Amino acid sequence: MRVFKITVILVLALLFSSISTVLYADELAIRYSILSAESNGIAVKGTIRVEVQNLSNSNVKNVDLRLAHSGPYSIEKGLFQFGGIPAAGAKVVTGSYLFDEASIASGAPLLWRVDYDTGAGLHQQVIVPGVQVGQ
Repeated sequence: MRVFKITVILVLALLFSSISTVLYADELAIRYSILSAESNGIAVKGTIRVEVQNLSNSNVKNVDLRLAHSGPYSIEKGLFQFGGIPAAGAKVVTGSYLFDEASIASGAPLLWRVDYDTGAGLHQQVIVPGVQVGQ
């Protein structure tokens, strides 16, 4: 029974020590701006600038960004790749997009699915609403 208690304590200590390195959606921020837009009355295409800010005190690696929306949205190659982002740092990617005009006109923020690895080597996937800037 004593060995069991010690094992449980060690497992819990390991679990709680790794929790501090896990990032949550409020520790990543996404800002985007539409640099160019061309409409044909149905769809809008152009260039978008996307910045991912790491608000945590841990480095993140292998950061990939995809649109979390279903429907008539697409970005270049289906994802933007940011690589590693240092603690309290940010990276920017510029690429092309194609969005449904009615969806963009609604003013709703773009939702982004972010895949990344924490400094502890844990793979994370979160949904982060983007903030549009520079309109």
